[in-house]
Amino acid sequence: CSFLFITACIEDAPLDSLSPAGPYARTIDELFWLTFWIAVVIFFIVQGALLFSVFYFKDSPNKPEPKQIHGNNFLEILWTIIPVIILASIAVPTVRTIFDLAREPEDALKIEVIGHQWWFEYKYPDHGITTANVLVIPEDTPIRLEMWSNDVLHNYWVPKLNGKRYLVPGQKTYLNLHADNAEEFWAQCGEYCGLSHSKMRGRVLSMSESDFDAWDYLLTSTTYYLLPTTYDPQPTAYDYCYYYFYYTA
Repeated sequence: CSFLFITACIEDAPLDSLSPAGPYARTIDELFWLTFWIAVVIFFIVQGALLFSVFYFKDSPNKPEPKQIHGNNFLEILWTIIPVIILASIAVPTVRTIFDLAREPEDALKIEVIGHQWWFEYKYPDHGITTANVLVIPEDTPIRLEMWSNDVLHNYWVPKLNGKRYLVPGQKTYLNLHADNAEEFWAQCGEYCGLSHSKMRGRVLSMSESDFDAWDYLLTSTTYYLLPTTYDPQPTAYDYCYYYFYYTA
């Protein structure tokens, strides 16, 4: 049990949902902490009342039989109203957050995400680019993902940029991303999709506008035989374009 608590304290975890790196992830994080602290207050109130009742009203040989009561209108109304207020204080910001996350941002870069067993395909319809597993985006720019699955149910999740969203065969779903800075983020399929589900990972590479334009030019002006790169702990923009051999400029 103690080992589980220790693993929960890992720093710089690539799939850490408590380290938001964009406005959508921060919105979810703020809602989480609001709900968490409300739950903490309720926990201590309930546990405090329980412990008080256990020790104050504990039985002893010389105590008389406790008085039997059969209802109290004031208390029954009170403990009905209080949960309603608590649930409303959570429900209102939750519903508002859901609508805010679903709203399509203005001037967003549109990218198509297709789930396969067991990899992600990315298409940039305005740029004529198709890539796999590494999603390249410009920093501080709203991104609109249009997603579907080519086989079974998948779930696209970049925890530092937004929450999860299903990729459904024959149906389009949408997800917004926005990275504050040029950085590498890890993605993962969040829905069991077959034997190699755990290996269905991806990366999101956020880069400066100039680097993104250079990456765009590099992939649209040259024909490639694509070979996957090896992992570099400090990659540059071009490391994610793949090692390649080209034959036309």
